[in-house]
Amino acid sequence: MRSATSVGANYRSACRGKSTADVIAKLSLVEEEADESLYWMELIVEVGLLPLEKVSNLMS
Repeated sequence: MRSATSVGANYRSACRGKSTADVIAKLSLVEEEADESLYWMELIVEVGLLPLEKVSNLMS
């Protein structure tokens, strides 16, 4: 949950970037947090907490 909500918060921050470099830096954080969220969803499926069908839309 924390990594997923961080994606939105960091994206919102990137939209208010002060420079092109700032926007790029903040968007790289968004990408990193989205990848972390994907990792946790893959783990949830692998250990059997949820079936793939329940999280596949989020994963895509």
